Amino acid sequence: MERKNEDVNDVFIRKCIGLFLAFISMVLLFVMALTIVLSMTLFNSSYVSTIIQETNYGRLLTSEIKSDLQDLASNAGNLPASIFLNVITEEQVIKDSADYCKASFSGEEFIPDTDKMASQLENNIHQYVQNTDLTDVDLEELENNILVFVDACVSTYRSDVMISLLPTVGRYISEASHFLPFILLAEAVLMIGLGVSVKAVVRKGRTFVRYCIYAVLGCLVFIVAVNLLVFFSNVIPRLGVTSESLYVLVTTSLFRFINYLWFAAGAFALIAVILFIISIELNRAALREGTTRRSHKKEYAKPRTTLIAIPPEDPEDHMSFDQPNQTGKG
Repeated sequence: MERKNEDVNDVFIRKCIGLFLAFISMVLLFVMALTIVLSMTLFNSSYVSTIIQETNYGRLLTSEIKSDLQDLASNAGNLPASIFLNVITEEQVIKDSADYCKASFSGEEFIPDTDKMASQLENNIHQYVQNTDLTDVDLEELENNILVFVDACVSTYRSDVMISLLPTVGRYISEASHFLPFILLAEAVLMIGLGVSVKAVVRKGRTFVRYCIYAVLGCLVFIVAVNLLVFFSNVIPRLGVTSESLYVLVTTSLFRFINYLWFAAGAFALIAVILFIISIELNRAALREGTTRRSHKKEYAKPRTTLIAIPPEDPEDHMSFDQPNQTGKG
């Protein structure tokens, strides 16, 4: 009885330790999945630039830049919108924005090339002046005003294309991205160590697979919870993004990050299904093995009987010599 209690206590302690290690494995799996997704999305230098090229960010930003330049023209003397003809193109805005994002994440300095834009704008203004009667205007002063106006337009274009917080964020992300491979390697080593520890504690293969299922399902629940929390927490409105183009950029980046997490959740769900099938097969094998052992025990427990062959009796052995012969002879 005392030996049985010790076995029960030992099993309970092993079960508690196994569950604790499975919980640590679950957290580590979630961190590993988050690290991989971050390295593929927000910590990737080409991630934001790809979004700029694939979404309508360039069209919206071009419209905003033209609106800002038109405000400058109105303040400079109600200059017509024709002076901005062929000055700014959507292709140039997309290219400059994508190059600026890549440079920000790589820690390099980038300034958009605006010489062609300034030259075209200056030519358009001179053509407008030639077609307008400005006889009472000092030409030297007019030329200086044109140069000041062109510089203001160039500065406005650069400030709209170059997102103010992106270099700071990109620098931190660039520095952190260098440590991601080492972090992922350390997490993999810890994961292997935890797996070996769980196997040493639980001993049985099917129990080890069951604890692996616990860890994978727990990681799956974590990922789903994070996705739902981001989706329903109204994070974007709280950022106070007023620019429509910047709003599209931020929301698309965040939603694509969530989609990558959903893909990770699907991968963990598939792993859980595979482990569940393996667990079922291991349980069936254990049941077959237990049934075979019980049948062998019953066979060994049966009393063994030995059958001895007894030869048939000869009738002559029972004939007495004192009896007369059946033929009547003496």
